[in-house]
Amino acid sequence: PLRAMERGLFFDQLWHLYTNSVDSLQAGNLRAFRKRFAGATAFLVAAGPALSSQLDVIKAHQERALIICVNNALKALLAHGIEPHFVVITDNSIATEPTLRDLPRLEHTVIVGHQYSFVNPSRFALTCFYGSQQRELFGHIPSLRNHGSVITAAFSLARYLGCEHCVFAATQLATPSAWQLFYAKGSMHPHAPE
Repeated sequence: PLRAMERGLFFDQLWHLYTNSVDSLQAGNLRAFRKRFAGATAFLVAAGPALSSQLDVIKAHQERALIICVNNALKALLAHGIEPHFVVITDNSIATEPTLRDLPRLEHTVIVGHQYSFVNPSRFALTCFYGSQQRELFGHIPSLRNHGSVITAAFSLARYLGCEHCVFAATQLATPSAWQLFYAKGSMHPHAPE
């Protein structure tokens, strides 16, 4: 990941794997959701700079589509009165933990996280992990294809759930800077210049 690591890549990964160990054994299994939403439309919500201008559209469709957001977009959605159906986190850096801290209890939201990621299970209706690690301890856990970005994991989740159509919201495919990405206001990363 491109995030700062507290004590190096392996410390952050192993810290989360260790702190998730009990939750991994008690968590819901992602297999229960396989093709459960066959034919549905999913809104895949990233934390790109366009998020604030797209919140009304997402809210207008929240009853007709499955809302799957990345961890960094969650607080912006909640502030706009949108509780997503799923939240996906792939980043394993300790620095990303604030995206899932200080949340209300989300009674209708499933957190789907890699075993190396912080998931804050007490805030969500159900926790599901992906990415089989330590199979001798945790058994086989389904995996999601992740191509370097959490929005690709959200897309992979939508396909795993059986969604037929995916609408991408606030997904950043390009940036005005060759050296950094920009994010939505309220996210934990720098937002685009006004």
